[in-house]
Amino acid sequence: MFLAFILGFLAGGVIPIMAGRFGKLIPADPGLLLLRLPHLPRFPKPNDPMRSYLLKKKWQQLLFFSFLWGIVMSALFAICYSFLPPSYWIWGCVFCWVEGISMAIDSQYWLLPDFFTIPLILLGFLFCYQHSEIGVQSALIGSIGGYLICTLSVFLMGLFSKKTMFGGGDLKMITALGAWLGILGLNYTLIASFLLFIVLNALPFQRKGAYGPALGLASIIVFFIMYAK
Repeated sequence: MFLAFILGFLAGGVIPIMAGRFGKLIPADPGLLLLRLPHLPRFPKPNDPMRSYLLKKKWQQLLFFSFLWGIVMSALFAICYSFLPPSYWIWGCVFCWVEGISMAIDSQYWLLPDFFTIPLILLGFLFCYQHSEIGVQSALIGSIGGYLICTLSVFLMGLFSKKTMFGGGDLKMITALGAWLGILGLNYTLIASFLLFIVLNALPFQRKGAYGPALGLASIIVFFIMYAK
């Protein structure tokens, strides 16, 4: 339990740093992102007192969110360790961390990068392959269903409005969630995410229009409900 808590705190602490890097690196191929992503921010020391003050505030904000994400991830890792079967808890930690950093990136840039969504799809199939009670067939149906649901939704919304709720990153993330949760779990996730989306967009500090945070929160809740021992 203590090890899970420490690993979660370290994994969560790097989320704001990595999320901030995406704004400077994208668009870029996955290899370049992998090379440049592990980078500590270096703020210059200007002679202008006002600029120096602003940079200091930026450092403080970064440290605050790193600490906050560390606490959140440490709690999620501890929950994975305590409530998931022994063969599931590492998978649960990976799922929570990828969803966490995806939420952080989407809340800042309205972007769910392929760097995380595509591997999440592949990991979902691998996860279901190694656990026969879930099954690859369910993962395949869930991922195809997620893709078709998004495609049909965008088509129908496009008939009445030029603005649609789903972007390409949302489509890939929902496809990935279908692989992890199956078609039934995906349906629960989508319903919960729509409700959370309404709630989160009513909050004053939440950037309006980002669907990733609601989708990530809903998927983590459904994941624990489905796979808790």
